[in-house]
Formats: sequence, structure tokens, C-alpha cells
Amino acid sequence: FAGTKQRMEWTAVPKAGYPIHAVPAFSLQRKIFSLNNILLPFRLLYALLRCCWLIFTLRPQVVVGTGGYISLPTCIAAVLLRRPVVLQESNAFAGVANRVLGRVAAVVFVAFKEAIQAFPH
Repeated sequence: FAGTKQRMEWTAVPKAGYPIHAVPAFSLQRKIFSLNNILLPFRLLYALLRCCWLIFTLRPQVVVGTGGYISLPTCIAAVLLRRPVVLQESNAFAGVANRVLGRVAAVVFVAFKEAIQAFPH
């Protein structure tokens, strides 16, 4: 599992008996002209490099993305390192990360038929 130390998965995953690996997560701020948004491309590159290293060292056979800030750099790194990506969309309307990743995913699993329209292939 990959996650951030600031979110609930950091404690929930180890409690369930699985290891978790830290991945930096960054988001676009609503105030467009902010320092955080100016630095965002560099932060995303850093996150992508960290995810590439994680996938390179763990050598997974497949990477599963569930949407959100962690899925985007992790799944892009998987594609760059030629690992298949599988997505799971649990909402009726897919989020931005899963809509972007749906273009490169080998398989997309949806919980609601309404979500299918976000994944044309």
C-alpha cells in the first residue's frame, strides 16, 4: 500500500496487517495564483520520482489505483515502468485522478453503472 502520513490510511493499513509506504501527495489549490500552485509541477515531479523508486524496488506485478492524490503519481509511475494498472472506482461519478488514469488502465472496476461513462474504452 502507498499513502501519506497525514491521512487515515497511515494507521489503518498497518492495523490490518499490511505494510504501507509513504508517498508525497499534493493538490491544486483553489486560489490559482498561490505559491503552492506555482510549486505544484515540481512537487508532482518529486512525487512521481518517489513513486517510480517505490515501484522499482517493490516490483509489483500490478498496481491498483483507487483514485485521489496518491493514485495519480503512483499509477503514472507504474505505466512508465511498464506495470499494468487496474482502477477501482467506488463512486457513481469518477474523480479527476481516475478519469485521467482510465486512459492507461488495463481494467477499470466500477461500483455503479453511472461511472462507466467516465471510462469510454
